[in-house]
Parts: sequence; C-alpha cells; structure tokens
Amino acid sequence: MVFWGIVICVVVGAVAAGLSLVVNKIFPDENRADDTEAIGFIFCVVGVLYAIVLAFVLIDVWTKFTAAGDAASAEATALIEEYRYAETLPDAQRFQIQRLARDYATHVIGVEWQRMDRREGVGLEGYGILDELRAAVQNSRPEASGPQDNVVTEEAGPSAWSYAVSQGDVLAQARDVRIAAAREGIPSVVWFVLIGGLILSVGQAFVFKVGGIVTQLVLTVGLTVMTTLILWSVFQLEYPFSRQLNVEPDAFEFAVARFAQLSGG
Repeated sequence: MVFWGIVICVVVGAVAAGLSLVVNKIFPDENRADDTEAIGFIFCVVGVLYAIVLAFVLIDVWTKFTAAGDAASAEATALIEEYRYAETLPDAQRFQIQRLARDYATHVIGVEWQRMDRREGVGLEGYGILDELRAAVQNSRPEASGPQDNVVTEEAGPSAWSYAVSQGDVLAQARDVRIAAAREGIPSVVWFVLIGGLILSVGQAFVFKVGGIVTQLVLTVGLTVMTTLILWSVFQLEYPFSRQLNVEPDAFEFAVARFAQLSGG
C-alpha cells in the first residue's frame, strides 16, 4: 500500500513538473496577463473552498472507516458473550448455541468478508444463522424457582439470560452497521467535485509565475503531490472492507480462538 502511494506521488510529481515546464515555455513572462494579481485572488478563494471540501470528505470517510471497524469488533465481542453464556447451560442447549456461534463466525470470515471485499450483497445465510442463534438464546430462559414472594429476576440464571438476550441485540445492530458500511461509498457527484476542484485549485500553480523556475517547480510539484495524497487517502478509505487499506476479520478470528479457549481447547 505504501509502495503504491510512493509510485503515485512520483508519477504525479513528474507530470506536474513536466506541465510546469511546458507552461513556462508556452507562456513566457512577457506574455502573462497584467491582471495576474486579481485573477490569483479568485483562484485563491477557489483553493480555500476546495480545501474545506477535501478536509470534510476526508474526515467523513475516516469516521465511517473507524465506525466500521468498531462495529465489527462489537459484533465479534457480542458473539463471544453468547458463547460464554452457553457454558452455563445444560448440554443440549450449550451445544446448540455454541455450534451456531461457531457457524456464524466461520460464515462471516469465509463468505461475507469476501463478498464485502467485492462490495457485493452478503446474502441471507448469515441472517438465518443469526436468527437461529438469537432464538436459541431466547429459548434458554431458565425456569423460575423458589418461593413466590421472591424476586427471581435477580437470581444468577435469569440475570445471565437477560444479558445474553441483550447481547443478541448488540450483535444484530453491529452487523447492520458493518454490512451498510461495506457498500456505502462516496457519491459520484462528490467525486466529480473533488476531481474538478483538483484541476481548478492546482491549475493555478501552473498558470501564474512565482519566482524562478525552481520556485515554480517546488510550488507545482508540492501542491500537486499533497493534494493527490489526500485524494488517494480518501479513495482507500471510501470502502472500509475493500481496497488496500481495509478492515480485516481479525475480531472474528479472535472470537474463534476464544471459543476454543472457553471450551477447553
């Protein structure tokens, strides 16, 4: 990923330097317009507006990227809690819940993550496993026991069951966030603004003469490379589960390892 970023910067910088030399050759100092200062002010305003838009988009995609990673972690953590809860149940219920938890984690890692990488729909299989898991937890509610005047909801069994049910809700909500993030990219109109703004804001560095040729090269190459780097970052962060910078299924792989640990290997 870093290698390709360096390649992009080198290529873009070389192109920027070439264009700057060509513009200086075609438009020597004596042919520059007399109202360069006024025009430069207008382009400065354009550059500031573009910088604001670019910063907003970068912050937005970074926020969504981190939210997608947090959702995957929350989903896997809730799945571990369901598996841990099953350890307190009779064998039949324990086997069912833990099998479904393992099936769900394996399906997410082996099937859904590849589909999210291709920005495809994840299908209904995962939802079916999750529905069975939540139903199994719901049906594991312990029988009320003890004198009728006791508040049995404070006992260990019902309390653990209530927590397990709530973790099922957390799991489902985190799953929805993860799946939505996998396919929600930047709208095409925003990309149009970003590319168009790049041309307008960076173009001023090629048109207006600033000092000697060395100064001109430093200005054009630096501005072009910096802006390209930011756009490249936006591109990589646009889809959290695909492209080179992506959220890996580490949380679910850790969950599978925890399953084995909780079950004694």
